[in-house]
Amino acid sequence: MTLDFDSFTPQRNNWFSTKIQYSGRGRAEFSQPRGWVEGKVKIHFNEIGSSSIEMKVDSYFVEDRVDTQFADNDNYLWLVNGRKPYLDAPFTFHFGGTPDNTCIKLAIQTKEGTFSIIDKANYRIGDGLDGERLIIFYAPNSIFETTSTEKAKYWVMPLTNFVTDDLSVIRYHLVGTSLYKHPLLFWNFPSFPNDFDNDDKLQLTAYLNTHTSVTPFGYNNSLAFIEPLFDYKKREKRLLGGTAKNLITAVMVGDIGDQTVGFEALKEWIPLYLLQLLSVATGSLVGTPWIEFRDSDGHLLQRIHSSQWNKSFHKGHVALKSTYKGGISRLLTIAPNKLDSHLRTAILLTIKGAQEIFDMEDSLNFFFRAFDTLTKDLRHTKRLVELRDGRDKIVRDILIHTGKQIGTVADQTEKDEKATIKNIADIVSTADQPKRHNEAEGIIEFAKYLGLNDFIIIDDISWWGKLYIRYRTQVIHESFFSKETNTHNVDEIGYLYFYLHDLLLRLLFKKLNYDGEYMSRIAHPKYIVNKSVDWVTKELTPIEIGVGRSFLK
Repeated sequence: MTLDFDSFTPQRNNWFSTKIQYSGRGRAEFSQPRGWVEGKVKIHFNEIGSSSIEMKVDSYFVEDRVDTQFADNDNYLWLVNGRKPYLDAPFTFHFGGTPDNTCIKLAIQTKEGTFSIIDKANYRIGDGLDGERLIIFYAPNSIFETTSTEKAKYWVMPLTNFVTDDLSVIRYHLVGTSLYKHPLLFWNFPSFPNDFDNDDKLQLTAYLNTHTSVTPFGYNNSLAFIEPLFDYKKREKRLLGGTAKNLITAVMVGDIGDQTVGFEALKEWIPLYLLQLLSVATGSLVGTPWIEFRDSDGHLLQRIHSSQWNKSFHKGHVALKSTYKGGISRLLTIAPNKLDSHLRTAILLTIKGAQEIFDMEDSLNFFFRAFDTLTKDLRHTKRLVELRDGRDKIVRDILIHTGKQIGTVADQTEKDEKATIKNIADIVSTADQPKRHNEAEGIIEFAKYLGLNDFIIIDDISWWGKLYIRYRTQVIHESFFSKETNTHNVDEIGYLYFYLHDLLLRLLFKKLNYDGEYMSRIAHPKYIVNKSVDWVTKELTPIEIGVGRSFLK
């Protein structure tokens, strides 16, 4: 049988918009003086979540009032300015400056539901036409709730600046999965006719699986997914070409399960950590301008306007793709659902360090700080002296006694030297106590702790540690490379940059439980290649992992 594929072509599902607008009648309440204003309101949110809320005031009320010739205007200005007018003059005088009456509540009734701010809103007094009273509000956190009473089934995060090399060519086999008839796909897929034989089904399946680029992943015991917008390639081109700095490129959708919805959910369970995972995978900061909750049919119930991780796009190193072994799907599925502050900070610093906009000093500065952040929480310590047969006690007693003797010298010296000598006494007294690893030693211990073999096969760890400390000190404390301090070796700097970036990625992926493949910048001398996170084995040589090159000896 020859199938007429046109009759089974999926239809576009236009449920999503990159621009959000509301309109209706609104009321804003103020605290000092107490009062309110009302009027028609137009609200606009752009792709990065920034808002413009414009009210044309047609009525107001203020508890404190003045009785002047132009009382209506004077009392209105008192309310919106927050400053009592000056009356001891031939005319009423209003103090200028930024309005400082706090807007404690703002709600707008629309045909579809209610828009309201969370916490407080900033505002300014606008210049309306023909004497119109205009107020422009700015709300960092707000919520829109429809009149529907249906239960929330799905969460939706629009993704800004999510760009990866193969996002638009993924061909995940949707047919036969729980995602095939998902209401929030960008395509409505047809049902299979009951009278189709196996050959017909195979042909139709192959045809339908070419219609969408979906990256699935496991979340909340079900399949979640990322899908690029219809015009993803145009948006990607604008970001990579520098003609746009922040664009929505895809949406991410998951199942809510038994969780509650609303603004408080941002702190409790909404998976914002997925933004950080996508950022480390793509090398660019991925954010979301708002978060939606929708019912089982895909209809909007709530939209929380609270921009997260929205930064300007800068090209970085794409570490994970969707079509390679493991990849983005595996990372999102297997990573822990809570990232501590050190790990989140290290991810951010690693991403920045590999972006093309920074000089080498800045990039290494980010890397050094990322390592410091990752290793700080371990609090590794070491003993300088390990003695047996009771000799440790003998040595300790001698050190304590000597420290006390040095301390007595401090009591007999001038004030400016006393602190220095006491410090020496403390050092001597505690010389046998555990000492914290320096920054390079902390990295070595951390890598071994996570099962990486780099510092097992490096034959001169002492040299590597000195090299790391020398450049870290120069960058962190001096902020530039210098011939005078012997920190201008281009080969050394280049080696350190690429190796530290690669090591950071592997450490981060280990911390995130990722066991798939990633794009390594040092596994091949000329190309970025796809390798397992554990590609550095004990059988390799230092040269094969980018260490121990002849010019570094």
